[in-house]
Amino acid sequence: MKLNWSAAGSYGGGYNGIVSYNNKNLIYLSAINHKGNQVLQSNRQFPGKFIDDSWKSHKAHMITKIDFQANEWHVCLSNPKHGWSQRYITDPAFPLSRIERAWDEGYRIIDADRGNGLWAFAMNRPDESYTIVDQYMQVFYAFPEQKIKELWQMNFVVSTLKFVGDKWLLVMSRYKNRTEKNFEQRIMVENSLPLDSIAAYERNDFIIHSITYGRGQWVVILNREL
Repeated sequence: MKLNWSAAGSYGGGYNGIVSYNNKNLIYLSAINHKGNQVLQSNRQFPGKFIDDSWKSHKAHMITKIDFQANEWHVCLSNPKHGWSQRYITDPAFPLSRIERAWDEGYRIIDADRGNGLWAFAMNRPDESYTIVDQYMQVFYAFPEQKIKELWQMNFVVSTLKFVGDKWLLVMSRYKNRTEKNFEQRIMVENSLPLDSIAAYERNDFIIHSITYGRGQWVVILNREL
């Protein structure tokens, strides 16, 4: 995994996310994350037309990351390994009823963020080989450490954890084919970006799932398949 302080959009493939700190953008990249099969768009307005046009011209490309950082939306479309259908939801208000309807239709949240007065959610309906069988979503004022631990015990894993405005958005998922025997997840919460700890985890085959920053704390989520 590479961690690069740079301008948004200047990356060499393998985009995994972006977080802003001290007026800089930290773009974190993964060599195994769809390298060479990505399209990244950054814009102050949510790039809905860009997504629609990309779906029309590159039918295999689907949203894999949505971030709002440094007053811009950053949306990455990648060529996925699985055959999914997808939709996105945007709304000035928190779109709970629309998300619940999509859940009823078999769609699951893969990423979300909020910026410029707009919520945005990307939702997939995965194929049978990669099914999310249940999903939990909640907004918290305090960091939801206890809720994460509670749901870990129920075989959920963190899908999305972001500091959105002045709140924490948490989405956790339970997969049909993931158990504690074949999948591990770790979370670090630190006052400074824990580069040495990240490197130590990576030496043990963990990969960064996400990085977020809020209320003076860095939150790094790492996953490992066993």
